Amino acid sequence: MVTVDNIMNNLKTDVNSLITNAQTALNTLVSGTTPTPIPPTPTPTPTPNLYDNFNYNETFQVGKTSSNGKWFHQYNSGGYAKADTKGCVMAPGGTELSIYSGSVILRSTKKFTNARITFFLTNEKQLYTKDKNGNTITPPGWHAPWPFGRHVDKYRHWYVIVGRDHVEMGKKDTPTNITDQATIEKYQYTLWTGPPATPIGTRRKVTMEFIGNKFTVYLDDKLVKTLVDDGTLKNQNGVAVKQSDWTTGEFCMYNEGCQGRYEDVVIEVLP
Repeated sequence: MVTVDNIMNNLKTDVNSLITNAQTALNTLVSGTTPTPIPPTPTPTPTPNLYDNFNYNETFQVGKTSSNGKWFHQYNSGGYAKADTKGCVMAPGGTELSIYSGSVILRSTKKFTNARITFFLTNEKQLYTKDKNGNTITPPGWHAPWPFGRHVDKYRHWYVIVGRDHVEMGKKDTPTNITDQATIEKYQYTLWTGPPATPIGTRRKVTMEFIGNKFTVYLDDKLVKTLVDDGTLKNQNGVAVKQSDWTTGEFCMYNEGCQGRYEDVVIEVLP
Protein backbone atom coordinates (compact mmCIF):
# COMPACT_ATOMS: atom_id res chain seq x y z
CA MET A 1 0.00 0.00 0.00
CA VAL A 2 1.30 3.44 -0.90
CA THR A 3 1.57 5.60 2.21
CA VAL A 4 2.36 9.23 2.79
CA ASP A 5 5.76 8.17 4.14
CA ASN A 6 6.55 6.32 0.92
CA ILE A 7 5.64 9.33 -1.17
CA MET A 8 7.74 11.67 0.98
CA ASN A 9 10.76 9.34 0.86
CA ASN A 10 10.57 9.12 -2.92
CA LEU A 11 10.23 12.87 -3.16
CA LYS A 12 13.31 13.38 -0.96
CA THR A 13 15.30 11.03 -3.19
CA ASP A 14 14.30 12.96 -6.33
CA VAL A 15 15.10 16.32 -4.71
CA ASN A 16 18.51 15.11 -3.51
CA SER A 17 19.30 13.89 -7.00
CA LEU A 18 18.41 17.28 -8.48
CA ILE A 19 20.57 19.05 -5.88
CA THR A 20 23.54 16.77 -6.64
CA ASN A 21 23.24 17.40 -10.40
CA ALA A 22 22.94 21.16 -9.88
CA GLN A 23 26.00 21.19 -7.58
CA THR A 24 28.04 19.26 -10.21
CA ALA A 25 27.06 21.75 -12.90
CA LEU A 26 27.93 24.70 -10.64
CA ASN A 27 31.35 23.23 -9.82
CA THR A 28 32.01 22.79 -13.53
CA LEU A 29 31.23 26.45 -14.22
CA VAL A 30 33.39 27.66 -11.30
CA SER A 31 36.38 25.46 -12.15
CA GLY A 32 36.20 26.22 -15.86
CA THR A 33 36.40 22.57 -16.79
CA THR A 34 34.11 20.89 -19.24
CA PRO A 35 32.96 17.31 -18.93
CA THR A 36 34.18 15.05 -21.71
CA PRO A 37 31.31 14.80 -24.20
CA ILE A 38 30.03 11.42 -25.28
CA PRO A 39 31.04 10.97 -28.92
CA PRO A 40 28.15 10.53 -31.36
CA THR A 41 27.57 7.15 -32.88
CA PRO A 42 29.48 7.14 -36.19
CA THR A 43 27.49 6.85 -39.40
CA PRO A 44 28.24 3.50 -40.99
CA THR A 45 30.26 3.74 -44.20
CA PRO A 46 28.27 2.21 -47.07
CA THR A 47 29.89 -0.88 -48.52
CA PRO A 48 30.10 -0.50 -52.29
CA ASN A 49 28.73 -3.35 -54.35
CA LEU A 50 31.27 -2.43 -57.04
CA TYR A 51 34.35 -0.23 -56.89
CA ASP A 52 37.10 0.32 -59.43
CA ASN A 53 39.69 3.11 -59.44
CA PHE A 54 41.51 1.63 -62.49
CA ASN A 55 44.92 2.01 -60.83
CA TYR A 56 46.27 -0.77 -63.01
CA ASN A 57 47.24 -1.26 -66.65
CA GLU A 58 44.97 -3.32 -68.85
CA THR A 59 43.69 -3.12 -72.40
CA PHE A 60 40.21 -4.62 -72.31
CA GLN A 61 39.53 -7.22 -74.98
CA VAL A 62 36.32 -7.27 -77.01
CA GLY A 63 34.10 -10.16 -76.04
CA LYS A 64 35.98 -10.84 -72.80
CA THR A 65 35.67 -10.05 -69.10
CA SER A 66 38.31 -7.86 -67.46
CA SER A 67 41.04 -9.45 -65.33
CA ASN A 68 39.34 -8.28 -62.12
CA GLY A 69 36.00 -9.69 -63.24
CA LYS A 70 34.18 -6.37 -62.97
CA TRP A 71 33.68 -5.43 -66.65
CA PHE A 72 32.70 -7.01 -69.94
CA HIS A 73 33.96 -5.28 -73.09
CA GLN A 74 31.22 -5.62 -75.69
CA TYR A 75 32.52 -3.49 -78.59
CA ASN A 76 34.76 -0.55 -79.48
CA SER A 77 34.24 0.08 -83.23
CA GLY A 78 37.89 -0.68 -83.87
CA GLY A 79 39.07 1.60 -81.06
CA TYR A 80 40.01 0.71 -77.50
CA ALA A 81 39.07 0.70 -73.83
CA LYS A 82 41.87 0.50 -71.30
CA ALA A 83 42.87 1.17 -67.72
CA ASP A 84 46.01 3.30 -67.51
CA THR A 85 46.42 3.59 -63.69
CA LYS A 86 44.63 6.96 -63.72
CA GLY A 87 41.24 5.87 -64.99
CA CYS A 88 39.46 4.02 -67.76
CA VAL A 89 39.98 5.77 -71.09
CA MET A 90 37.75 4.75 -74.00
CA ALA A 91 37.73 5.80 -77.64
CA PRO A 92 35.93 4.32 -80.65
CA GLY A 93 37.82 3.74 -83.89
CA GLY A 94 36.89 4.68 -87.43
CA THR A 95 36.36 8.10 -88.92
CA GLU A 96 32.61 8.56 -88.83
CA LEU A 97 29.78 7.82 -86.43
CA SER A 98 26.83 5.76 -87.66
CA ILE A 99 24.23 3.45 -86.14
CA TYR A 100 26.73 0.62 -86.62
CA SER A 101 29.98 2.25 -85.50
CA GLY A 102 31.55 5.14 -83.64
CA SER A 103 30.92 4.00 -80.07
CA VAL A 104 32.58 1.95 -77.33
CA ILE A 105 31.15 0.26 -74.25
CA LEU A 106 32.19 -1.54 -71.07
CA ARG A 107 29.39 -3.23 -69.11
CA SER A 108 29.49 -4.10 -65.42
CA THR A 109 29.29 -7.84 -64.80
CA LYS A 110 26.91 -7.20 -61.88
CA LYS A 111 23.33 -6.02 -62.18
CA PHE A 112 21.62 -3.48 -59.95
CA THR A 113 18.08 -2.43 -59.09
CA ASN A 114 18.09 0.43 -56.59
CA ALA A 115 21.59 1.91 -56.68
CA ARG A 116 23.70 5.05 -56.46
CA ILE A 117 26.43 5.15 -59.11
CA THR A 118 29.17 7.75 -58.61
CA PHE A 119 32.20 8.41 -60.80
CA PHE A 120 34.31 11.15 -62.38
CA LEU A 121 34.03 11.76 -66.09
CA THR A 122 35.98 13.81 -68.65
CA ASN A 123 35.35 14.28 -72.37
CA GLU A 124 38.99 14.43 -73.38
CA LYS A 125 38.88 14.70 -77.17
CA GLN A 126 36.52 14.86 -80.16
CA LEU A 127 37.35 12.16 -82.69
CA TYR A 128 35.08 12.73 -85.67
CA THR A 129 35.85 16.23 -86.88
CA LYS A 130 35.49 15.65 -90.64
CA ASP A 131 32.59 14.49 -92.79
CA LYS A 132 32.75 11.66 -95.33
CA ASN A 133 34.07 14.12 -97.94
CA GLY A 134 36.94 15.22 -95.72
CA ASN A 135 35.46 18.59 -94.84
CA THR A 136 36.07 19.89 -91.32
CA ILE A 137 32.92 19.92 -89.19
CA THR A 138 31.96 20.78 -85.64
CA PRO A 139 30.82 17.54 -84.01
CA PRO A 140 27.38 17.68 -82.38
CA GLY A 141 27.33 18.07 -78.60
CA TRP A 142 26.16 14.51 -78.10
CA HIS A 143 29.50 13.20 -79.37
CA ALA A 144 30.26 12.69 -75.70
CA PRO A 145 30.28 10.17 -72.86
CA TRP A 146 26.89 8.49 -72.32
CA PRO A 147 26.90 6.40 -69.14
CA PHE A 148 24.04 3.88 -68.99
CA GLY A 149 22.08 2.64 -65.99
CA ARG A 150 19.82 -0.39 -65.64
CA HIS A 151 21.18 -1.63 -68.95
CA VAL A 152 19.58 -4.89 -70.03
CA ASP A 153 20.66 -5.16 -73.67
CA LYS A 154 20.68 -3.13 -76.88
CA TYR A 155 16.91 -2.78 -76.53
CA ARG A 156 16.56 -1.45 -72.99
CA HIS A 157 18.50 0.97 -70.82
CA TRP A 158 18.52 4.44 -69.25
CA TYR A 159 21.21 6.99 -70.09
CA VAL A 160 22.58 10.45 -69.41
CA ILE A 161 24.60 12.36 -72.02
CA VAL A 162 27.14 14.68 -70.40
CA GLY A 163 27.26 16.75 -73.57
CA ARG A 164 29.38 19.70 -74.61
CA ASP A 165 26.33 21.97 -74.87
CA HIS A 166 23.83 20.43 -72.44
CA VAL A 167 22.77 17.38 -70.47
CA GLU A 168 20.32 14.88 -71.93
CA MET A 169 18.46 12.20 -69.97
CA GLY A 170 16.48 9.44 -71.61
CA LYS A 171 15.95 5.76 -72.20
CA LYS A 172 15.78 3.15 -74.93
CA ASP A 173 12.77 0.86 -74.70
CA THR A 174 12.47 -1.20 -77.88
CA PRO A 175 10.28 -4.24 -78.50
CA THR A 176 12.71 -7.15 -78.42
CA ASN A 177 11.25 -8.77 -81.54
CA ILE A 178 12.72 -6.01 -83.72
CA THR A 179 16.00 -6.96 -85.38
CA ASP A 180 16.66 -4.05 -87.74
CA GLN A 181 19.13 -1.68 -86.05
CA ALA A 182 17.72 1.44 -87.71
CA THR A 183 14.28 0.62 -86.31
CA ILE A 184 15.71 -0.18 -82.88
CA GLU A 185 17.22 3.31 -82.73
CA LYS A 186 13.78 4.87 -83.22
CA TYR A 187 12.86 3.71 -79.73
CA GLN A 188 15.51 5.84 -78.05
CA TYR A 189 13.63 8.59 -76.24
CA THR A 190 14.96 11.98 -75.20
CA LEU A 191 13.03 12.70 -72.00
CA TRP A 192 14.78 15.85 -70.73
CA THR A 193 17.51 18.28 -71.79
CA GLY A 194 19.00 21.19 -69.90
CA PRO A 195 22.11 22.73 -68.35
CA PRO A 196 24.95 22.58 -67.62
CA ALA A 197 27.24 22.32 -70.63
CA THR A 198 30.46 20.32 -70.23
CA PRO A 199 33.26 21.63 -72.47
CA ILE A 200 36.15 19.45 -73.61
CA GLY A 201 38.56 18.78 -70.75
CA THR A 202 36.04 19.53 -67.98
CA ARG A 203 36.14 16.89 -65.25
CA ARG A 204 32.73 16.23 -63.73
CA LYS A 205 31.64 14.26 -60.72
CA VAL A 206 28.58 12.35 -61.91
CA THR A 207 26.00 10.62 -59.75
CA MET A 208 23.24 8.49 -61.24
CA GLU A 209 20.65 7.32 -58.75
CA PHE A 210 17.92 4.74 -59.37
CA ILE A 211 15.24 4.25 -56.70
CA GLY A 212 12.04 2.52 -57.70
CA ASN A 213 10.75 4.33 -60.77
CA LYS A 214 12.85 7.45 -60.17
CA PHE A 215 16.04 8.28 -62.09
CA THR A 216 18.07 11.20 -60.69
CA VAL A 217 21.27 12.78 -61.98
CA TYR A 218 23.69 15.04 -60.09
CA LEU A 219 26.73 16.82 -61.53
CA ASP A 220 29.39 17.98 -59.10
CA ASP A 221 26.95 17.16 -56.25
CA LYS A 222 24.29 19.52 -57.64
CA LEU A 223 20.89 18.15 -58.61
CA VAL A 224 20.35 18.20 -62.37
CA LYS A 225 17.00 16.45 -62.76
CA THR A 226 14.78 13.65 -61.45
CA LEU A 227 12.66 11.72 -63.92
CA VAL A 228 9.68 9.72 -62.64
CA ASP A 229 8.94 6.79 -64.91
CA ASP A 230 5.17 6.62 -64.43
CA GLY A 231 3.89 6.69 -68.00
CA THR A 232 3.61 10.48 -68.18
CA LEU A 233 7.13 11.27 -69.41
CA LYS A 234 7.12 12.68 -72.93
CA ASN A 235 9.68 12.06 -75.66
CA GLN A 236 11.28 14.48 -78.10
CA ASN A 237 8.06 14.53 -80.13
CA GLY A 238 5.84 15.35 -77.16
CA VAL A 239 4.38 11.84 -77.02
CA ALA A 240 3.94 10.06 -73.69
CA VAL A 241 6.31 7.12 -73.18
CA LYS A 242 5.06 4.00 -71.43
CA GLN A 243 6.47 3.02 -68.06
CA SER A 244 9.37 0.60 -68.29
CA ASP A 245 8.65 -3.05 -67.48
CA TRP A 246 12.18 -3.72 -66.16
CA THR A 247 13.92 -2.37 -63.05
CA THR A 248 17.27 -4.18 -63.00
CA GLY A 249 20.35 -3.97 -65.18
CA GLU A 250 24.04 -3.18 -65.53
CA PHE A 251 26.00 0.06 -65.32
CA CYS A 252 27.81 0.81 -68.56
CA MET A 253 30.63 3.17 -69.42
CA TYR A 254 29.81 4.27 -72.96
CA ASN A 255 31.11 6.93 -75.37
CA GLU A 256 29.99 8.14 -78.77
CA GLY A 257 32.35 9.99 -81.12
CA CYS A 258 34.80 11.04 -78.43
CA GLN A 259 37.61 9.92 -76.17
CA GLY A 260 36.24 9.83 -72.64
CA ARG A 261 37.77 9.00 -69.29
CA TYR A 262 35.98 7.42 -66.31
CA GLU A 263 37.53 7.47 -62.83
CA ASP A 264 36.71 6.04 -59.39
CA VAL A 265 33.50 4.19 -60.19
CA VAL A 266 31.52 3.41 -57.02
CA ILE A 267 28.17 1.59 -57.07
CA GLU A 268 26.22 1.40 -53.81
CA VAL A 269 23.12 -0.76 -53.53
CA LEU A 270 20.21 1.15 -51.98
CA PRO A 271 17.13 -0.21 -50.19
